[in-house]
Amino acid sequence: MHKVFKILIIHTDLKFFKNIAKRLNLEKSILWISSSYEETLQILSQQTLNLVILEDNILRTHQNLISQINQLQSDINIIYLLKDKSIQDKNLFSDDNEFNLNKLHIINNNDLTSLFEIIDKLKSSYLYNKYNNQNINNFPCIIGETNKIQKLKKNLSKIAILDCPILIIGETGTGKELTAKAIHNLSFRKNNKFIAINCNTFNPEILLKEIFGEEYEDIGTNKRKRKGLLEVVQGGTLFLEEIEHAPLMIQSMILKFIEKKTFIPYGGHEEIKVDVRIIAATNVDLTQQLNQGKFREDLYYRLNAVSLELPPLRERKEDIPLLAYYFLNKYSKEFNKNINKISPKVIEIFKNYPFPGNVRELEYAIERSVIIADQNEITIEHLPARFKKTNFNLKEIQLKTLAEMEMEYILQVLNYTKGNKNKTAKILGISRTSLWRKLKLYNLDN
Repeated sequence: MHKVFKILIIHTDLKFFKNIAKRLNLEKSILWISSSYEETLQILSQQTLNLVILEDNILRTHQNLISQINQLQSDINIIYLLKDKSIQDKNLFSDDNEFNLNKLHIINNNDLTSLFEIIDKLKSSYLYNKYNNQNINNFPCIIGETNKIQKLKKNLSKIAILDCPILIIGETGTGKELTAKAIHNLSFRKNNKFIAINCNTFNPEILLKEIFGEEYEDIGTNKRKRKGLLEVVQGGTLFLEEIEHAPLMIQSMILKFIEKKTFIPYGGHEEIKVDVRIIAATNVDLTQQLNQGKFREDLYYRLNAVSLELPPLRERKEDIPLLAYYFLNKYSKEFNKNINKISPKVIEIFKNYPFPGNVRELEYAIERSVIIADQNEITIEHLPARFKKTNFNLKEIQLKTLAEMEMEYILQVLNYTKGNKNKTAKILGISRTSLWRKLKLYNLDN
């Protein structure tokens, strides 16, 4: 069962329950209904709940109910529905000295507007706190509770201990590097280095030197050596992102290393043996690359023997609120802002948006919103313009590539920092060197 917001409605009117259920279905809440004291205690003893909505009549008939609720679930919130608006005291709770009155919300029985506002507020607080102290020891930032993500987490644990090459398949922005990092952290290599390199970042010669190192002679004919990543990461994991962009010659060298654990540096003559695990990733269909002669068949089958496919965000929309609040917490802390709520309308927009850039695009949107927000809630006005359309067209949105979206976002952050490269790199979560490479890639270095 997914860890969603769980509500118990203690009410004698079935119509009231149906009205609540209809309003909250889209929010993926789980509802229970009870019309008796005995049934209420049974549900409370069997289910861990976040909220109880309590009708006036039942409490007046069974005045020890609050005490019973507190004994069974002391941290629960209660919305108390009064039939008589003039009664605005808490006398019925005075006998229970241990009950936290800050968790009590008293409203009129017919005030549905206030009821839903309180529910939205409590649910927002629940989602925020849920990831406030997120345990990232095993699965850093792999946030989600849909079946696909739960299955992914189980497979990670099984695959990590095999210590074999792995191919991670997924669209741009689905979290391939985070998944590779999780595999590393679950393996016996976790105390050694994890290094990632994007094969599309460098030209073929530089990529070869980055991975395998080089040997050369200086002016005085003295031999020099520069270690490549395979030596630097000895005992750890090397993650090769966008492996499809590696030239065929480098693919051949990668295959040889996987099979023999040896390689020869660029310009060298002697083999070097190291113990390194290779994890590769791609966002394209490698079988098409095979047919076009752009990818080695033997390397493909060696890597694809154990593979993971990451679902796009549009196929796990139930995870969007959890992801959104995770990023809200992350960037609120980073920018020292007291923002702890996302408007329900914003969450609904996110659920209806196709997210061609997947989780990374959602993260950028939350980060930008936190930067410009001057209140404790993210609202529609803080979102990028593309989210403010009433009807989303996936084909239209995909006319803008993720590279173009990244370039635009870098420009926005540069503008926010008034051109300060150090601050820009920190906000983007990358090194200054990586920022410089991206600026050069997008012709923004001038």
